[in-house]
Amino acid sequence: MDRIFAFLIAAVASLSASAATVYQYVGPNYATAASPYTTAQRVTGQFTTASPLAPNLPLASVLAQVTSYSFSDGVNSYASSDPNARVIEFKVATDAAGAISGWTVELNEWESGTPPHTAGNLVSSMNIIGSGDLVLDSANCSTVGTSLEGIGDSCTSTTGGSVASNLSSPGTWSIAATPAAPAAAAVPALSEWMTLALALLLASAAAVGLRSSRGRHREGSMLMRAAAALALGCALIATVPAEAVASGIEVRTVRFAKGESSANAPRPARR
Repeated sequence: MDRIFAFLIAAVASLSASAATVYQYVGPNYATAASPYTTAQRVTGQFTTASPLAPNLPLASVLAQVTSYSFSDGVNSYASSDPNARVIEFKVATDAAGAISGWTVELNEWESGTPPHTAGNLVSSMNIIGSGDLVLDSANCSTVGTSLEGIGDSCTSTTGGSVASNLSSPGTWSIAATPAAPAAAAVPALSEWMTLALALLLASAAAVGLRSSRGRHREGSMLMRAAAALALGCALIATVPAEAVASGIEVRTVRFAKGESSANAPRPARR
């Protein structure tokens, strides 16, 4: 029994600790920008993990913990739900409170071609690092291979394209409100009578088992029947509305309040 309670407590604690966490990023406005980018634009986005990132995490890949991501550089979008998106690198570090304190995130988005892509296909790229951001639009992919995160069909080097950047002002990370867990369904509670009925049935079952082990099958059977009958009576009482029970008590109190007995109670006239 102690093991069962320990398991239940551990399961509840695990559910509480495994709440999904959303990390949001806001980059600085671009200091330099080539069309179609402007200096009024910047990188924004977020990623979600199945559970909070561990505190004091050194700069390392957390892609295995990421359940979804979505970023925009003001012109192009990068989302985990997009089949043309590729993760080149996804590393973060955390401080003692578990907040992101360092990062290197690079995402690509194929703009032309179909898998497997080849050199010459167009690609956009987003790089956010601890010192600032750099993005590319419509660059020529010069090498197709496997990314640092092990993602195939990724563009690993580019040439040309339009550039926007701000490499002297780092962006900021914040932890968004954790999505609320679904409300637990209410568990119906047994009434006092039904609880008593259940207890009697369990007790009688245990008694039958004990007596049967001693060869007293008949006595055990009789005890079981008596307990079942009593339990049934308790169950029937539990089905009577409380108002009806209270009303019956009130009527009886009024009827015999003046010392009347049931023998002296008025009887209906005979015809």
